[in-house]
Amino acid sequence: MITLPALVITLLACAGAAVPGLLLAPREGGGLRRFCYACACGLGLVSLLLFALGALQLWSEGALRLIVFALAACGVVYPWLAGLQPPRLPRWSFSGWLAAVLLVALFALTLLPAAAPVTDWDGLSYHLAVPSLYLQHGGFYWIPFIHHSNFPFAAEMLFAPAVAAGVPPAAKVVHWFHYLLASAGAGLLAGRLFGKQ
Repeated sequence: MITLPALVITLLACAGAAVPGLLLAPREGGGLRRFCYACACGLGLVSLLLFALGALQLWSEGALRLIVFALAACGVVYPWLAGLQPPRLPRWSFSGWLAAVLLVALFALTLLPAAAPVTDWDGLSYHLAVPSLYLQHGGFYWIPFIHHSNFPFAAEMLFAPAVAAGVPPAAKVVHWFHYLLASAGAGLLAGRLFGKQ
């Protein structure tokens, strides 16, 4: 099980990816819309940075941990950089509050298995194994006994810092954060297409 400090640092680092993403995010739109867009762009940029470091044989535990802590610091300052105002309680009907409570409960329940140790075949055989081998080697190299290592890694690059920190469940929390972003994006799209009912 992931420790609480590791969970907080992982989530802050995921949210902190929005800071470099602010360069690409449109200025119009609400805070959540801009955050989702900036996070998606920022996580993509971080993935490309990790890919470039791997291609240049510059992976090390220290370098990957430094990236995580820099992103976590960005996660702390994001509200000020984005000019966000303190949130106010919305004036929802009972059904609106009920839906919000159910969504929060759903996200909390799905976070529990994400914080558990990695036991699935995909996670053990290549999602974490390949970044671990790359880390031992200092970057990318041909791994003849794992054919999945020959496919280009994109989002999987974001699992490497979890391996470097010795906290494999943090990779699952990063994946869970993608679920959270996708859910928020789907909700924003539904609100835009069908009104804010």
